[in-house]
Formats: sequence, structure tokens, C-alpha cells
Amino acid sequence: MSHLPFGTRVYQSFVRPLAFVMDPEKAHYATMGLFGFGLKLPLIGAALRKSMDPGHGPEDETVVAGLRFPHRVGLAAGFDKDGRWLKELETMGFGFVEVGTVTPKPQAGNPKPRLFRLKEDRGLINRMGFNNGGLDALVERLKVRPEGLIVGGNIGRNKVTPNERAADDYHTCFIALHPHVDYFAVNVSSPNTPGLRELQDRAPLTALLNRLQEFNKAQSEVRPVFLKIAPDLSDAQLDDIIALVSDTGIDGVIATNTTISRSGSRHQRAEWRKSELAD
Repeated sequence: MSHLPFGTRVYQSFVRPLAFVMDPEKAHYATMGLFGFGLKLPLIGAALRKSMDPGHGPEDETVVAGLRFPHRVGLAAGFDKDGRWLKELETMGFGFVEVGTVTPKPQAGNPKPRLFRLKEDRGLINRMGFNNGGLDALVERLKVRPEGLIVGGNIGRNKVTPNERAADDYHTCFIALHPHVDYFAVNVSSPNTPGLRELQDRAPLTALLNRLQEFNKAQSEVRPVFLKIAPDLSDAQLDDIIALVSDTGIDGVIATNTTISRSGSRHQRAEWRKSELAD
């Protein structure tokens, strides 16, 4: 183990064993808090930064939708919903970070427990439900975001907002975040907000994306817009998605969001059902 980077040794020997005796959601916040504290300590912070430097060069750069990413490894939305740890995540070496999913108003999300470890699968089941501190709080944090880090904004609707008014929530988030993020991910595919996936139907989704694009194209700087889709779509739905990407002029899709399938899991159905309370 001595040949491993300092940060990896600390994680494997100390952080991971401690985190795995905690509730997964509490461990999420505790470990990031511990990492942030460690970065503030001169010797430990220097060692962590050195061990996590990805060492990328110009040959690792890639350009997507006009954005030049330092390398291809970034962090998807859901880990840092409220933009609390952008400096820490940049130190970890991520080439970009996507914050959110954010909703106009703060919301608590689904009842706890809502995050479950599948140790044999080295995976997680989540049913968080867009828990976040709301749009205003995220905007304030993004005003002091790290320079040079590519940040995406993942936007959604509040749970209490009916689908016929969902476009208003997305539009509100889009306008407020536009000066503060480098690209957008429109999230209509989370399985943990009731009725949300119905917005993936062609007619409402085309209307939503056209509304966002109308504002986007009127700005001095146009932001790339991506649609985050579910992995459980039918072939017909995928055909519709392809068509509306062309019709609305958005830049592409992010594939994919959380699946509702449990196929291939090493865990027995009764095990995750018992803890997940998914019915």
C-alpha cells in the first residue's frame, strides 16, 4: 500500500472504514467536511493537493459544445447539489463539476433513509428527491466559484409544482443561473420526483426547451444546453428525443440518469426492498 498516493492511503486506511459505519447520507457530508478541514492544515493540505494532482497536459484536453475541458473526468450532478464543495472537488482533480439538481425553492427531498449501500455491487441506491437549499443560495455560492473550473447547472422543478407549470420552474432556474454557470443540464429524468419523467414526452419537452433556448439565444453569451435523459426509455421515446434535439437546437444529451432497474445486482430483491422501502 505504500506505493499508493497519500490521499488514497488516508482514504483506504481511515476515511472509508469510518464512513462505512455511518449512515450513507451522513457519511457523504462528514467525509467532505473532513476533506475540507484537511486542506486547511498546511502539511496535510499540501500532501493532499500533491497526491490528487491529475497531472494532465494539453493532450488530455477535449472540446465539447465550445467548452474546453482539461480532461474527460468530471463530477455529475447530485454529489454537490448546493455548490458547497467546488474548491474541494477541483482539488480532487475533476475537470468539471455539475451542481444541482437545483429547484427554485428549497426543499427537503424524500423522507430519510433515502440512500443505501449495495456493498457487493460497489454501488448505491438513491431516492433523494431533489433535496437542495434552493436557487438563491446556490447563486450566492457560485458568485465566488473557483476561477478556471468548468461548472454546469443542473435544473429541475419543485416537487409541489404540477407538470403543467414545470416550465416556469426550469425557466426561473435558467435565468438566475445563466451568468454563473458554463453549461446547463435540463433534468426531466429523475425517478425520485413524482411525475417528472412525463416531461420527457415530445410535446411538453419541446415546448420547455424552446422556451429556454429563446432566452438563451437573446443573451450576449449563449450557454450550451444538454438534456439529461433516463436509461429506461423505449426505442420510440429515444427516437422522439433525437428529433427534438435537432428541432430545439440544444447541444446534446447527458446519458443517463438513475435507473429504476435492479437487473444484474448481486443483492437479492428482498434485501434492497427491505431497506429501500421502495413501494
